[in-house]
Amino acid sequence: MTSYTTNDALNILYKCGIRTHGTLKMHLAIGSFKISDSALWAKLVDLEKNGFVEDLRQTNSGRKAMLTERDKGRIIVLMDRDPENNAAEIKSKLKLKCSTLPIRNFLKESGFKFLRIISVPRLTTDQKEERVVFARRHRYDDWSNTFFLDESKFQVGSHLRSCYQRPKSRRTAPVDKFPQKLNLIGMISLRGGTRLITFEQNLTAIYFVEFLEDLKKDADKLYRRKKYRIVMDGDSKHTANHTQNYIKKEGLDVVGQWPANSPDLNPIENIWGIMEKEIKKLHIMNKNSLKIHLNSIWRRITTPKRLKPLIDSIEERMKRALASKGSKIDY
Repeated sequence: MTSYTTNDALNILYKCGIRTHGTLKMHLAIGSFKISDSALWAKLVDLEKNGFVEDLRQTNSGRKAMLTERDKGRIIVLMDRDPENNAAEIKSKLKLKCSTLPIRNFLKESGFKFLRIISVPRLTTDQKEERVVFARRHRYDDWSNTFFLDESKFQVGSHLRSCYQRPKSRRTAPVDKFPQKLNLIGMISLRGGTRLITFEQNLTAIYFVEFLEDLKKDADKLYRRKKYRIVMDGDSKHTANHTQNYIKKEGLDVVGQWPANSPDLNPIENIWGIMEKEIKKLHIMNKNSLKIHLNSIWRRITTPKRLKPLIDSIEERMKRALASKGSKIDY
């Protein structure tokens, strides 16, 4: 059997009824054919699907056909046009003669990663126009004296959605049908963050004003002369009469007409994203532990040093919003 390739041996063994991973590996070892477990699993999939393993090596050199520079250029063009293609689809559409391995390697070398598609708010035509108007009006603002206020929600039992695993020993994560949740509200600025307020009740305008009073105390300490302004979105709790009356009474400077569906323009959304990633790694199973860790992470990542790049990015965000004519930007 030494004149045969490993694929030849696999095809013969499979036709003879030897069709499990263990028995195939044993017979290949008897014939002095060397193959890794992962490679054998992959070839077994081809055997079960097609009844044979195709040998894609060139007749003379014994090496797999590689991608030419022209092939690489065609792959980039295809992926820029339709990034949802996988390696097998690229090979089929471009009629490439190599296996899928060099295609995957080239995609990796070119900076492509197989990542989850991110869901983003759908922007209407009016909302895009609002974003353009807002960006044009505030592109050159001085954001050094601005607080960005927002609310978020975290739940007990959050976990990572994907990780490297062995197919035969998949990781599991217990999920409650009705998980316990904590609501959060806080503000960030170039001089640091306020306290993080955690609460369980539904947020109403009355509760919001109570929380805003506490956040204002922290803001007054960070800006001794009380010369600062606050960014908040158009949520109904923010625009309610009760809230607006409090804002007028306290003489708060609030940046008006923040465009709807625009988390990509607000740097505090990046803070929530960082916190979410860290919380999911901890597999927290009760509200008290969740609260402790949320406050700990908040204090650690809302220092002036950590917040400066986010606040400094506002001008660039406005610039990109204008360039994209109000469409979603990468931030």
